[in-house]
Amino acid sequence: MPSTSTFSSLSRRLKSDEGIKRALLTDGIAVINDGIDPANARELARELSRLRSLPNGFERNKTVFMKDGERYELEKRGVYEREAHAMSEESWRVAAPTFAAMGLEGFPERDALSCALGGRALTRESVKMQTSEGGCFPLHFDSDAVLDSRRLTMLCYLGVGDEGAEEPRDWRKGDGGELIYYGFPKKETLIEPRAGRVVLFSSEFGLHSVLPSLVARRYMFTCWFFAKERREMDAAPPPRPDDPVQQASALLHPSLRKHLTKVVLANEWANSIEGAHHDSESRAAALRTHWDEVQLISQVLGRNYPLGLDHIARAMKNGDEEALASGVEWFP
Repeated sequence: MPSTSTFSSLSRRLKSDEGIKRALLTDGIAVINDGIDPANARELARELSRLRSLPNGFERNKTVFMKDGERYELEKRGVYEREAHAMSEESWRVAAPTFAAMGLEGFPERDALSCALGGRALTRESVKMQTSEGGCFPLHFDSDAVLDSRRLTMLCYLGVGDEGAEEPRDWRKGDGGELIYYGFPKKETLIEPRAGRVVLFSSEFGLHSVLPSLVARRYMFTCWFFAKERREMDAAPPPRPDDPVQQASALLHPSLRKHLTKVVLANEWANSIEGAHHDSESRAAALRTHWDEVQLISQVLGRNYPLGLDHIARAMKNGDEEALASGVEWFP
């Protein structure tokens, strides 16, 4: 199967490097250089280039949402993609046999990834191929436990293509397209999309964005790994009066942390929505939705956990994010 050799390097690292498991469980993210063998990364980039050139090969990335009873389609600038399971026609399999194998036969190291998450079973995966042509992504989480059972995201970077160039090359500084990972309550981390690099993070709690790509094309694909069932949602501990530490701990509980993050990063979140999408009524509706959510969350958390909010704000001002992050769960 083609994907077996593609991920042989990643397979070895997953089996031998305890640091990957430690990073995932402690920080929610692990960065693995040369997780894809260089020769395979180049071949996968060529396959993406062939797929992108096919009529109706890739589709523009867009998000569909409802606001005030109206349906909106929010299209991203310069981002094109295709899910591997949609490759049923022979022309797709001929143009991209490696990706076809991933979609039709599955990922060979799912069990090793399950072990890296402390034994949390991953039962299936989906693959999405993508090129970015001047595009970027706003702040977002990949999954919501209420809606789906995605547990782990794997980003696989394959290199970039210059205008008019036949062969892909490795990413260089100035090419753009860097991943920003917001491991709240820790500070954000900038991750360069170097060819062969694999990035693993929590689908549910790994808040991230992507800076604009400044080359003709940036090649990558994403694997999402699913648990068998959606996660059961536990309620946060009720607030204790006059106990700021307990209230702060409750705010960082899995049921509240994503909401708190949206408030803390409200302005940056809004700016990223503006930057990733064309000026349109859909973008305006997305911004209204964002600010409505921020206002509501602020009111609820401020009413129930005021001391905790103050405690977290002081800790972040004093650079004590590591202390806040102690005990935070990334794969509950």
